[in-house]
Amino acid sequence: MTAAEYCAAVAQLPFGKKLPDAVYVYAPAVDLPLRLQALVLSLRERLQLGESFNVIKFSTDFSVSFLEYRDFIEDPHPSLSRAVRVNLAAGKVKELQYDVRSNPPILHRKETLLAPEHPDRPRFAELTQQEEEAGLFDDPRTIGFKKNWESLLREKGLRYEGHTLVAAEADDADSSMPDEAVVVHRHRTAMTRTALSKPIRQAMECGLLAEGKSVFDYGCGLGTDADGLRTLGYDVAAWDPAYFPDAPKREADVVNLGYVLNVIEDPAERIAVLVDAWGHARETLIVSTMISGQESYDSVREHGDGVLTSRNTFQKYFEPAEFQGLVESALGTDAFPLAIGVYAVFRDPRAGQSFLAARSRRHIDWEQLSSRLGFLRPKKKAGIVDLYERNKDLLDEFWTLALSLGRLPIAGEFPRETELKERVGSPKKVHRLFLKVDA
Repeated sequence: MTAAEYCAAVAQLPFGKKLPDAVYVYAPAVDLPLRLQALVLSLRERLQLGESFNVIKFSTDFSVSFLEYRDFIEDPHPSLSRAVRVNLAAGKVKELQYDVRSNPPILHRKETLLAPEHPDRPRFAELTQQEEEAGLFDDPRTIGFKKNWESLLREKGLRYEGHTLVAAEADDADSSMPDEAVVVHRHRTAMTRTALSKPIRQAMECGLLAEGKSVFDYGCGLGTDADGLRTLGYDVAAWDPAYFPDAPKREADVVNLGYVLNVIEDPAERIAVLVDAWGHARETLIVSTMISGQESYDSVREHGDGVLTSRNTFQKYFEPAEFQGLVESALGTDAFPLAIGVYAVFRDPRAGQSFLAARSRRHIDWEQLSSRLGFLRPKKKAGIVDLYERNKDLLDEFWTLALSLGRLPIAGEFPRETELKERVGSPKKVHRLFLKVDA
């Protein structure tokens, strides 16, 4: 099936939840048009995907996703457990696990996914009408996640009895609140930088932050990046809830959300901040976070889905695939990795594909630039740099593959795996090396 034939078949679907870039259906393959039915059956067999993947997403970018929503019929708003996305053009398969996350995506308007003759369609449609009348869909930007939806229900004083929306009782509201409030000092995570931050450097090297582009640094901390970029001639706005709370939030060509989400202890608030930052980006959002393997604290205690430090700051260390999935689920578009824990999201999907096809790096002398900006950048440890320089071609080839996968390659995926282990070490050791070199 060609891309044109695929898009034509999707456009002819007689039912489904239709969005600008995709159609979602809940259906065994027999309920689909013959051409899509054959495609779905073929992919299920090839990838060994059982019927637990009960929602199919047909995307207009020539990809098909198999989504597992457990308790689809019983739960008013079932949570996404697993997703397998097949890029039909490139032949690539990506699997994401959501049931281990504290704030997974959820479904709304379930009736739209069902065939017209499905017996549960009227019951689901009645619930949707109740939710519309209660104003639950008035601001749809963040309600697609479990904790955000639960927070909205508490705010409205509502709960569910089966598929009926009812008023919550006082005991229901009390039982949903945490037993002990912990004061988290987010402002203490702001760093005094001696160079432009890694996300800004990556954006400049990849040509995303070019001359003439306006920039908004969302959650700028002490404002080092903003000051540096202004010195270089960029039109820069910056805002931070602790250090620059009175500065206006501005739309810009490029918005930088640098290491903000990992210090927010509330998963629902993370989604709200991510969506708000995206709303200020005319062209590109650069979003970054701390990644598992970057932990450097001696004394921490568990808190929510992250840790609290001895200074009562919060840190959430994401797995790369987890963070990419979070960004893509919240913003409804692809996120492209620039480096470890750094992603670019494009307002125009065609810009993302063009970036991927023409991806290249500009050579920038960061030591010279830091000197120009007045930064006193400490020298990296000589041993780490020497190890990288001696094996530069091998390591760059490994890291290019890791970026294309959005994760570290597993056994057998990197053709020079044996050579890598002999000259440098395991993929995890290489990961740590890149963290130190990129810092």
